[in-house]
Amino acid sequence: MSRKFLARGLQLAAQALLGLFEGAAQVVHVLFTLPSLLAEAMVRQVEALVHFAAQGVDTVLQAPAELLEAVLVVAHLRAEDDVSNLLDAGSGRGVVSGLRFLFGLGAHGWNTLSAPVIVTTESPRRRDKTKGARRLFPAFLVNSAERGRSGAEPVARQWRRMPNDPVSRADLVALGFAALIGLGLNLFVALPLAPRAIQGDNDFPVFYMGGALAGSPALWDAAEYMELQQRELGSSDDSLVWIRPPFYALLLKPLSWLPFRQANAAWLVLRLAALGLAAATWRFSPRAALLLAVAVSPALMANLLGGQDALFVLGLAAAALFAAERGRPVAAGMVLSLATIKFNLLLPLPLLLAAQRRWRILQGVALGGVGLAALSVAAAGASWPADYLAALRQDRIHPNLQAMPSLSGLLSDVPQRPVWQTALTLALLAAVWFAFQRCDLRRGWALALATGVLAAPHAYLADCALLLPALLYAVDRSELRALKLGAMLLLFPPLLWLLLGDNHLIAQLATAAFVTGFAWETWRAAPAPAAAGES
Repeated sequence: MSRKFLARGLQLAAQALLGLFEGAAQVVHVLFTLPSLLAEAMVRQVEALVHFAAQGVDTVLQAPAELLEAVLVVAHLRAEDDVSNLLDAGSGRGVVSGLRFLFGLGAHGWNTLSAPVIVTTESPRRRDKTKGARRLFPAFLVNSAERGRSGAEPVARQWRRMPNDPVSRADLVALGFAALIGLGLNLFVALPLAPRAIQGDNDFPVFYMGGALAGSPALWDAAEYMELQQRELGSSDDSLVWIRPPFYALLLKPLSWLPFRQANAAWLVLRLAALGLAAATWRFSPRAALLLAVAVSPALMANLLGGQDALFVLGLAAAALFAAERGRPVAAGMVLSLATIKFNLLLPLPLLLAAQRRWRILQGVALGGVGLAALSVAAAGASWPADYLAALRQDRIHPNLQAMPSLSGLLSDVPQRPVWQTALTLALLAAVWFAFQRCDLRRGWALALATGVLAAPHAYLADCALLLPALLYAVDRSELRALKLGAMLLLFPPLLWLLLGDNHLIAQLATAAFVTGFAWETWRAAPAPAAAGES
């Protein structure tokens, strides 16, 4: 009997030892295969990311958002208080709270433009909308009432000191990861265009040749532009002709004194300087959020790679606002007059100035306009107004109407498009007129630039750079969560890249919805006080 028990014990011990060895082997196998599994998972995420960039907006809320969500959650879980929110063992609601935060982050998108706010209440058993167990929410998802209950700083006080607000290390990590992912999406679309941009095979030949032909009747001669393209690039595009005011060509004259390739490099430096001017004079907070928007904005990438000049308009508009806010309205108007190099994007700005009785700014615009008209005579002769209007009537300057983010593109397939476009443009301008009367100059300026993109008869992806002030303003200060989310989606690629493909209607509707929502929220605001010295 003892031998039987001994044999049975040895058998069980052998089985246990064998199981131990098998378990150890499995652990070793997992340890050895874990790197490859992680690599495969990363490859799958990258493949999903690439698939999204190729297929459209649906995938961005799935695979890429999963990767970004995980990164941002890790980046924002800082300090023991935050961890305790996720692992509160008291009633188990901390876990539910953490899951709510994770799913909220994935649903509401890129939570990188503000730090999280911890909302606490005295009773963990309350279940109404604004109270409950200790919950962790992104700051932009907490409305003003919740901020007041949590003891957080009022929004107005935050805004007054925003330009110097420090950004925590965790926020910088989150912003950095978001910027890398955004740049990756941008580069996936834009890298094929980089060699052409380096060679100047984009819109740059128009500006180079315009400067060279300033002061001669050939400024409007399409054959001259095609000859330059053929000589420098080996091909030509008949849609690339001069359609800017003549004074602009005269200002670009020094650029034509350089060889073509060196002039192309100088053109890039000038546009980067204009972007820097806009970033320096338009105050946003945190500064890292502005840098993130600059890094990932498809419109800015399209400007730089497409050789476009919308960044000059953005920089000049920001500088004009900077001067106006510092009590120099005439100087602001004269700076703003220079932005008429693309006057088609500035249609609502005179309405803003008239609605708020900023007569001295308008006086500066008029003074600057007189000087620029004189320069136009020097650049193209006394007949330049008629020649300029004739150039604007050419059908070839609108090679791809469907790709426009404005009402022109949105209504491109609608019968009797000019009639509908005119009616909707007038209705839009009438609506923002009432909004302009109820806001301060800064918000009105942002709304005017955004409305200008939507109302422009001629605008493309690069011109969406003028949406940037309104988008950042909405992210910083809007009380509507849907408007914040829409602003983030338009800031982050690749929604606006859809303008270049068959799904352009999605981007056009998103742009129109954001501008409409921003105007509606502006109209709802309390009337702004009258500007001192302007009425």
